[in-house]
Amino acid sequence: MSYFVLVWSQIDQYGHKLSSVKMISAAQIRAARALLDLSQAQVSELAAVSATTIKRLEAAPEIRGSAEVLWKLQQALESAGVEFIPADEHKGPGVRLWKKLHAQPKRKRRRREP
Repeated sequence: MSYFVLVWSQIDQYGHKLSSVKMISAAQIRAARALLDLSQAQVSELAAVSATTIKRLEAAPEIRGSAEVLWKLQQALESAGVEFIPADEHKGPGVRLWKKLHAQPKRKRRRREP
């Protein structure tokens, strides 16, 4: 489930500013990459953005970049197997795996000797 939302602002009929900003953070990008065990170069190939861009985004204290680049990056990481979790009033944002990355090796069964 993707939660990247472009920033929009609008004034309602009562003069209240309506806005929504839900964007992945640099820490979430780093965490997603670590969970997937991917290098910046591998993510850059998956997202079709430069490795330099990923390095810059991950190092920044505050995410800055075009909406298209962030969307590509988020889509690539989600397709690779992570889910970005938005912050709520009780917990901060996070990342989790949503599918198994590797098949678990089957255990060899021992034969019972009579």
